[in-house]
Amino acid sequence: GPYVNDEVAELADQLASLTTKSNPKRGREGALFAVHAGNIMKGGDDSDCSEWRFKMISDIMSDSSPVPMLVMPGDNEWADCPSPVVAKSQWMKYFGSL
Repeated sequence: GPYVNDEVAELADQLASLTTKSNPKRGREGALFAVHAGNIMKGGDDSDCSEWRFKMISDIMSDSSPVPMLVMPGDNEWADCPSPVVAKSQWMKYFGSL
């Protein structure tokens, strides 16, 4: 996720709360990077594959995460979109360099 807009703030909070190497919490080693395992789109007929959604999620990841992000594409990112070619292009535009 976030699959739906209600989960967007939760993603930002989860990323912001990551323990980093330079800011360890409770004696734990911190993360050097974070991985998102894909499927930022809901999928199915009602999937919002608009460019603004790709940009919004990309902005949240780059603005909220205290460590570099590795974002893996899921099948919902373009295979379930009305125009898979356009959706893949949008994914590459916003996540290909995160």
